[in-house]
Amino acid sequence: MSAGTGFAERRRAARLWSPRRAGAQSLVEFAVVLPLFLLLLLGVFEIGSLMECWVALQHAADEAARYATTGEGYSDGPGVREARIAAVARAAALGVIIDPSAGGTAPGYFHVAIRSSGSSPDPGAPDNAGGANDIVRVEITYNFPLAFRIFGPDTPFLPLHVEALSVNEHFSRPIGPVGVLPPTPPPIWTPTPTPTPTRTPTPTATPTRTATPGASGTPTPVPPTPTSTATPTLPPSPTPTARWQ
Repeated sequence: MSAGTGFAERRRAARLWSPRRAGAQSLVEFAVVLPLFLLLLLGVFEIGSLMECWVALQHAADEAARYATTGEGYSDGPGVREARIAAVARAAALGVIIDPSAGGTAPGYFHVAIRSSGSSPDPGAPDNAGGANDIVRVEITYNFPLAFRIFGPDTPFLPLHVEALSVNEHFSRPIGPVGVLPPTPPPIWTPTPTPTPTRTPTPTATPTRTATPGASGTPTPVPPTPTSTATPTLPPSPTPTARWQ
């Protein structure tokens, strides 16, 4: 390549490049990258909301299962205890948007199913939280509404399903009317052994003879002074006391 040809190529490149053309090229690149950036940003926001909702649902299932193990409302009639468990699950689902009128194919649908080891295998059977020492399972189904529908225009929600397992405590049906304490059992008299009396020896003083000098200088014997000896006394016998068993 000659020097003249190289100079001509450089002049042509200088004419083709200009600040106006450079700005247009940057604008085209930004227009191509912007949709991808917005899609990524909205996807991060949607997935973050989805994970937060899933954590809240799992917490609600755990709280409902923990309440079910106490047996609260066990003797209040069929369905009362299960309704309370479902209410606990709804109250514990903090931050979850629940639509009470939504059906199973609509966003915001929230349903609590309660099964136990004593439940019927029929899927259409009513909820049953089981009895004492039974295994209880709380299932929550929720249709998470998508704000931006990043998964397609025909996907308005994503179904979420969580569950929690627990074992009922050893509760039982109360005796007598509800709210009244059971009768007090009678006391049982238990005899206590009587201690055997023991004799405690009492020390006594031994008399000594002392000579008393008389007028004639002859010692006069002094009779011994009598001392009293204590009589041992028996301790009082303990009175039987009542013990509650």
